[in-house]
Amino acid sequence: MERLHVSPQKALQIIQSLLRIRTALPAGDEMDCAKYILSLFPKDKIDFHMLDHGHNRASLKISLPGKIDFNLALVGHMDTIGLGNPESWRHSPFGADVEGDRIFGLGAMNMKGGLTSILMAALTLLESGAELPVNLHLCFSADEEINGIGAGALLRSGLMDDMNEIIIAEPTTMKVGLAEKGALWLRLTVHGRSCHSAMPDQGVSALEVFLEIARRIRQLFANERAHRLLGHSTCEITELSAGTAPNVLPEIAAGTLDIRILPKSNYYALLESIKKITCSMEQEEPRLSVSIDSFNLQPPVGMNGKADMVQRIRKIFERRGMPYEEIGIHTFTDASRLIPVLGVPFVIMGPGEHERGYQVDESVSLNSICQMAQVYIDYIQSLKETD
Repeated sequence: MERLHVSPQKALQIIQSLLRIRTALPAGDEMDCAKYILSLFPKDKIDFHMLDHGHNRASLKISLPGKIDFNLALVGHMDTIGLGNPESWRHSPFGADVEGDRIFGLGAMNMKGGLTSILMAALTLLESGAELPVNLHLCFSADEEINGIGAGALLRSGLMDDMNEIIIAEPTTMKVGLAEKGALWLRLTVHGRSCHSAMPDQGVSALEVFLEIARRIRQLFANERAHRLLGHSTCEITELSAGTAPNVLPEIAAGTLDIRILPKSNYYALLESIKKITCSMEQEEPRLSVSIDSFNLQPPVGMNGKADMVQRIRKIFERRGMPYEEIGIHTFTDASRLIPVLGVPFVIMGPGEHERGYQVDESVSLNSICQMAQVYIDYIQSLKETD
């Protein structure tokens, strides 16, 4: 197997360009990024589909033909989180400053470093002039951080229907993500009865009820067997508003619960259990009413560590002398949108330290970008064995 070399100089040029293209939410403006990505490829060597979402937002799929009818997708999102306060940054958020081996900028780690690894793998293979062993599809999505409009559009378009395997280039510190927690977000509004706090028996504190609901939901996970990569399901209060005075029991409490569940869990069954909890509490206290609005349901996903795809990746790490470690992903990614629909083998792996996400002065290692690109190349070349 020919060992191809990823150019650090070219990788640096690409990630700096990506970082200088502003794709911060809520505007997104991923069309600008998609056009730049497309400009890197010779049009006579690829097939492509630009999915225009309107308002300068887009997703992009680039396909490179291979020898056999096997379809591998490399997936990454082009949007970044919002900027926040730029004054808190030591480096310009859009300057793409270089300091040693690290490149700084908004989205450097999540996930323009991963985009660069994808692009360097594909461009290095193209420039080698050798025929690809399989069909390679580069899928760049919009709006992964919020509503997933890009992944949804890719699915509805049918452009993902023929995929055999998927690699999602999220930051994993170059570890191999085989499982991802699902998310169930609930808006709860509790109506109780206000009264003077010196005479609490005369009322029903909506705030206390809200907290009790969260406690009972956590109890649903009390006997749950821990997942080897993800641990346990969780339920956290992330927003809460209640009370009008220091001496009055709150009549209304409204807030959000962020519930994260394991791959073996069924969030529809969980939602029914939560409704049973609130119905039971309403029956116990006639002055109480609770409304539930589920506004974000992301399925959990998981892979068997013994799967052929995973074992091929393990061998590549071993051949390269790289440490191999399997991890779980606690935040949701486009995997939760794509994998339950497509039902194909997947891994989540990319450059960037996953535990350092959503911080100011975000940065990524150039060496890790190139290393990950090399792993992607090795994996693509290893698929000759499927012939």
